[in-house]
Amino acid sequence: MARWPASTYRFQLNAAFGFEAATALVPYLHRLGIDALYSSPILQARPGSTHGYDTTDPRRLNPELGDEEALRSLSRALQDHRMGLVLDIVPNHAAADVSNPMWLDVLEHGAGSEYAGFFDILWDEEGRLLLPILGDELDAVLARGELALDRSGPKPLLRYFDRALPVRDVDAAEASDLRALLDRQVYRLAHWRRASAEINYRRFFDISDLVGIRVEDPAVFDATHALIARLVEDGIVTGLRVDHIDGLIDPAEYLVRLSERVLGGRAGYVVVEKILERDERLPGEWPVDGTTGYDYMVRANGLCVSVAGLERLSAVYARFTGANPSFDDVVFRRKLQVQEELFSAELERLLDRLGTLLGDSSAAALDRDLMRVALAAVTAGMPRYRTYFARNRVREEDREVVHRAVAEARRRQADVPAIAYDVLESILTVANTPPAARGDRLDFVMRWQQYTGPVMAKGHEDTAMYVYNRLMSANAVGGDPADPVATMTDFHRWLIERREWTGAMNATSTHDSKRSEDVRARIDVLSELPDEWQAALERWRAMNSPLRPQADGQLVPDPNTEMLVYQTLVGAWPIEAGDEVDFPERLRDYLLKAAREAKTFTSWMEPNQAWEEALLAWSDAILQPAHGFTADLRAFVEDVAAAGALNSLGQVLLKVAAPGVPDFYQGSELWSLTLVDPDNRRPVDYVRRARLLDELEATLAAPTPQAAAELWRDWRSGLVKLYVTAATLRDRREKRQLHLLGEHFGVPGRGPRSANLCGLARHHGGEWRVALVPLRVRSAEGSTRPPPGAWPSAAGWAGTTAVLPDSAPTRWRNRLTGEVVEAPNAEVPLERVFASLPLALLEPAER
Repeated sequence: MARWPASTYRFQLNAAFGFEAATALVPYLHRLGIDALYSSPILQARPGSTHGYDTTDPRRLNPELGDEEALRSLSRALQDHRMGLVLDIVPNHAAADVSNPMWLDVLEHGAGSEYAGFFDILWDEEGRLLLPILGDELDAVLARGELALDRSGPKPLLRYFDRALPVRDVDAAEASDLRALLDRQVYRLAHWRRASAEINYRRFFDISDLVGIRVEDPAVFDATHALIARLVEDGIVTGLRVDHIDGLIDPAEYLVRLSERVLGGRAGYVVVEKILERDERLPGEWPVDGTTGYDYMVRANGLCVSVAGLERLSAVYARFTGANPSFDDVVFRRKLQVQEELFSAELERLLDRLGTLLGDSSAAALDRDLMRVALAAVTAGMPRYRTYFARNRVREEDREVVHRAVAEARRRQADVPAIAYDVLESILTVANTPPAARGDRLDFVMRWQQYTGPVMAKGHEDTAMYVYNRLMSANAVGGDPADPVATMTDFHRWLIERREWTGAMNATSTHDSKRSEDVRARIDVLSELPDEWQAALERWRAMNSPLRPQADGQLVPDPNTEMLVYQTLVGAWPIEAGDEVDFPERLRDYLLKAAREAKTFTSWMEPNQAWEEALLAWSDAILQPAHGFTADLRAFVEDVAAAGALNSLGQVLLKVAAPGVPDFYQGSELWSLTLVDPDNRRPVDYVRRARLLDELEATLAAPTPQAAAELWRDWRSGLVKLYVTAATLRDRREKRQLHLLGEHFGVPGRGPRSANLCGLARHHGGEWRVALVPLRVRSAEGSTRPPPGAWPSAAGWAGTTAVLPDSAPTRWRNRLTGEVVEAPNAEVPLERVFASLPLALLEPAER
């Protein structure tokens, strides 16, 4: 594990696509130019799991993926192609399911179980655990006979539909007296709705089926990481991706232990799933190579957003919806909402701890309800997922974050007495704390830190980002929809700042993306065409309003949801007619999830069936060919799709050429117009991809301007994306040291189109590479844009050059087209370099 991968390719493994299927595709990935397979979790998970994050036994491989010999066969195939295996691991949580033998033992023996200390449980006063699995209140479930005692096996079981629970002391009462029997169990069955108010174990966000693991206990760490350590020791696993690092009580301590006990103290490739906000940096003391790339993704996407157009879109959004909310206002309100609706049990436990902490002090006289409002407001005011106070570490940066959160709470919840905020600020910053009280305060703060992350995730990522629909391509994990623009200067500055994390991933699509890179890239074009977008919205509203049904006395959809629908259609509408067959059903599934996540008219907790049915009926109606809307939609998409495709191609080139490790999500080497999971986890047609790569081999070996131009004219097929992906990845693998260790320079433009260029150069030893990418060219072309197939016009770049560093060569070859171009005075003429393909990867050319 001594090296960084030159690139990674993510597979979502499951029962239908396991180790054997992955092994068969290793040669394809190698030909694509990939350096390491990046796998979803492979430890035993809940039967039928499609993602692997619901681990049931970390001591075993998932048998649905194959046995250990199948995994070793995959490893041998990778090693034969000099490729590595980066494994996604899940230290934070496991499945709260009886298929988990450790959880099953806890359900049978309670706090006396040998595994009780594995799980983050706060046993109630009777030593019992809430199990919120019922579809109704217990009395109603018993009355309907939905619970039954099964004594047919070696051990008696309590059955509830497809669930089986262990029972003890069956003989102590008549088998028919289930109420008495239940009273003797260590678990207390309850309606699933009670979880938010009564749950007494730490969950993954608000998912009661996933229980927190206490990896801070060295014994628990060793037990849950032993298999991973063996796979690393055997050379099968060459890198680790740590899921949800912010869920752990002390991420830094965990990562040190991972380095010592799993990597054996050797240097290894480790990246963490850490969502960094705009002004946040990865803690410098963490022994990792970087993040999984959300931070790269939002900045690369921001290059495609027009500043001026975004301002106009604010007016368009306000006019269409009748509202002009501040995204920060939306986030604060929604973070308060999820604390009340999803996390009230966690908030109450924090208040219990706070009351104990205050004890007999004067602050103890503060009303509990008042402190509840104050603590919720401070949590809602957090500008980041969490702080990182620990028993041996208090960082001034974390204190500043708390100060900002308290200031935001004071401003927005000004009716709370100042003393309440004063008390919280003192405790949460561990300020002026007597040594005797420091440990207790830190224990409280560390528990609060495990609370702020879920509130941020559900309030910001999974609620506000489905509510604020000005430009939905900006609504990405780690993004800031209020300010999604990234200038070239900002982008290069950030790459330089990230230099210490050379192994960080450059991601553009992930399994957690709300929209694939191709959908986002097309929606970005709306920022270049605000007037055309407004006109389209007005046409579509007029066309589709007569089809709106009513639910609860109101027309469905409301304007904000209607805006979400139209942007989704523009971004994801299939390029090829044959792909439209299953699109209405995919859209239905997406809209149902988006509406429930928004928590405005319906939600997962309180589904509004009438409203949901009305929304889906309207969606079906507007997509009927006879209605005429789809013809207008198709014409609009036709006008923006090529520009979106060029945005996507530019992002491929940039992420491969930029510092960091480019990551490719399964199937994204062709156009992949997918939406949030499970849509983005559908099977990938690798037979087609391998066949298309075969067709490209001659051009990849000897590129010509004519072949490159033909690929761009035929952009709809996706061949051009596959070509750019393979050509750049093969170059990166060939020049590994240059791309992994090389210096990075921004390459500015000079001339009339200088603002539409993003260029970067890499230099290491005597090696050079220069990537040149056009930006926001749809608006730059204006009404003179040539017809599809001849766009964008190279002539439009006349007089604009890319200005190279003074030490750079003056003669270059474009790896994508084979063309040689001179750069007198260290300036590359873009009219020449974009003549056949509107992007370039330059290497020094011999004279």
